[in-house]
Amino acid sequence: AVRLAQKTRASLAASTSSHHVSLPFIPSQGVHYTETLRAAGPVTRPPGVTSLSASLHSLDAVPRLGETGREGDASPPPYSYVFLSPIWPSVSKGAAHAPGPDLSLDLVAAEFAVRPPALPVVALGGLTPDTARLVSGLGFSGGAALGAVWDAPNPAAAWAAFVAGLDAGEAAAAAAASP
Repeated sequence: AVRLAQKTRASLAASTSSHHVSLPFIPSQGVHYTETLRAAGPVTRPPGVTSLSASLHSLDAVPRLGETGREGDASPPPYSYVFLSPIWPSVSKGAAHAPGPDLSLDLVAAEFAVRPPALPVVALGGLTPDTARLVSGLGFSGGAALGAVWDAPNPAAAWAAFVAGLDAGEAAAAAAASP
């Protein structure tokens, strides 16, 4: 299944779990920590908040099973999931916002296989219906699309194609893992 989460400009992002839509006019029960917010002080869960997420831009920043938090404290981060970006050159920000050398697809897949993430990691950046098919096979828990959906002539059709790409990739990864 696919979980939908709100990002800027009422766009939709996808990660794995159950179907859920969060729009700006519906009160949110989650808080997203950008790099700027994390640098400004400790990550905390405000009262009533059920979900915390963060944007990460380095493979080394992803918390791994059996390791402590990477942001200076001795405990694992309290996030429900994190976004890792950019995985492919950004659709909405242009090719200048491209992955760094530590986010090469081969390296991400190898690192996640050897040192699994301690929480769900959602691929973000440059995802299209075609690249969404690769997300599960690389070890990500899901994928998020922004520009490929909101910049499309028909965002609803673009969203449906993106979700179909994620679903096809999950099915292929499951089939490859089966004996």
